[in-house]
Formats: sequence, C-alpha cells, structure tokens
Amino acid sequence: MGREFINKIFIIELSDRYETEIRTELRDKNLTQPEIKKAHKAKRTEMLEIFRKRAMGDDVKEYEEQLNTILKQKYEVIKKSQCDEMREVLREVFDKKLEEFNEKLENKEYKSYIDLVSDLKTIKLDLEKDYTDDFSRDVLHEYMFQKLASSTEGLVDDLISNLSQDSVYFFLKWDF
Repeated sequence: MGREFINKIFIIELSDRYETEIRTELRDKNLTQPEIKKAHKAKRTEMLEIFRKRAMGDDVKEYEEQLNTILKQKYEVIKKSQCDEMREVLREVFDKKLEEFNEKLENKEYKSYIDLVSDLKTIKLDLEKDYTDDFSRDVLHEYMFQKLASSTEGLVDDLISNLSQDSVYFFLKWDF
C-alpha cells in the first residue's frame, strides 16, 4: 500500500474517532459554548498529534492540513446540532416555568402589575442563574420575549384595565 493511501485512511480514522469522542463528551456533560470550543481544541490537538506521530512520507504537512480542515468542519456541524439541542432544552425549561405564571394570570391572581413583573423577574433570574453562558442567555431572552408576547396577549390587557389609576400611575413612575 502506498503512503498516500495510508495517510488518507488515517485521516478518515482520526476524523471519525474525533467525532465519536467529542459527541460522547458532549452527551455525558452539559457543556457551555466556551467549554464545547475548548473540548474541540483539545480533541483536535490530540488527533493532530497522533497523526504527526504515525503519518508516512514527505508530504505529511499537506495531509495534516486536510485532517485539520475536516476536524474543523465536523466541529461546526457538531456545534450547530449542540446549539439546536440547547435551544430545545431551554425552551422546555422556560415553558415549564411559564405554565405556572400563565395559570396565575388566567386565574386573575395578580392584584397588581408589580406582582406580575416581580414573578417575571423571578423566572428570568432563576433561569439566568442556571444558564450562565452568553449563548444560553441570548436564547432564553429571545424565547422569553416571543413566548410571553404570544401567550399573554389579552390577559395582561385585562389586568391593566382592572387596575386602579393609582396602580397604573405607580407602575409608569417606577422603572423595573
């Protein structure tokens, strides 16, 4: 077998190994985006070192670049799927938190807009405490806004119309 063939087979084996190991690591741990990137870099470095030790021929650098390119492509695919999965998890978590809020809203348990805003802030802070990375927070904020806008339509209007003028004035006067 020629060196070229062996190096190409080795690239395929190492790229498959990278994908298997990185997906296993991501599945076993709940990693943030920066941690995923760090795991990728460590695993990519490991695969490139293995390749350098076992590759054959004078044109090893060319094959190393091919492996590096393939690993980066696999990382982008994995990162995108991880982001999609994280979005889904965050949506499920927020939906569970929102159920109680919507129930209180529908049952007209909020006596003031301040109580309503206080509950929303509590939900937001609880979620931000558990999901601290920028990606998760951005996804949460985006989804919270969309979900609240669609699920509370009309209910908040009813609450506001039932409040006294003093409560509305108080709400408008204070910055939450």
